[in-house]
Amino acid sequence: MNILYIHGFDSSVKAQSPKYDALAELGKVTAIAPDYAEGRAAAVELATRTVKELDIDLLVGTSMGGWLAAQIGEQEGLPFVALNPSIEPHLTLDKYVGKDLQGKLSHEAVSSYGPFPVKGRGMVIVELGDEVIDSRRTVETLSPHFPVIQFSGGAHQFEKVDEIVAPIREFLSKKSAI
Repeated sequence: MNILYIHGFDSSVKAQSPKYDALAELGKVTAIAPDYAEGRAAAVELATRTVKELDIDLLVGTSMGGWLAAQIGEQEGLPFVALNPSIEPHLTLDKYVGKDLQGKLSHEAVSSYGPFPVKGRGMVIVELGDEVIDSRRTVETLSPHFPVIQFSGGAHQFEKVDEIVAPIREFLSKKSAI
């Protein structure tokens, strides 16, 4: 299985990551870190191109990466797992305009992102200790559309990576997810 891990806003691909290691139990992991300051079209184009070039079977993303995994999953008909996803990126990102690491996030780029898509074959996993995104609101908003797993504690970066493998494996084993 080929897995594409999509990083969130102001993140980067790392040589080693506990998330990559955990996901490697399920298959080969490739990671990307879109520059969300370039806007929705650029992020979607990068992820779509990578999916097609690498014959990706599963999308996994954290925060904005979870949002993008859902977008591409719906678009390409692929299963996705969103970890602590941004459900309203145009609101979440707005507070970082001009303050991101490169100082180039604009209101125009932020406004290009719509709400979390509620179609497709996905699963959402949240840690209730997320200090950036209201995880309870995420659960309330997305649970009518997707299976949602909640872990107590944690943080926005998603700490309980070792606990996601079994639920993802179970999700993928269901015919509706493949």
